[in-house]
Amino acid sequence: MSSKQLTPGQLKVLSHEVSFNTTDTDPVNLIAAVKSLLKQTGASDETKYLVRQQVTALVMAHKLRVIISSAE
Repeated sequence: MSSKQLTPGQLKVLSHEVSFNTTDTDPVNLIAAVKSLLKQTGASDETKYLVRQQVTALVMAHKLRVIISSAE
């Protein structure tokens, strides 16, 4: 994973302008929304990579919560 973190502005785009909530979103819908967003922006390849890394971390954290909740 990259050592760079997304800027607050980039996180705002992910959480607000794409209109998703990372706590209860379906990972497939999240990935589709991010792919669409990345196609529409003129972001650099590095920024796109950082966004993909952040989304991967969010999806993995979401999967972990679901697995833990099911086990309880």
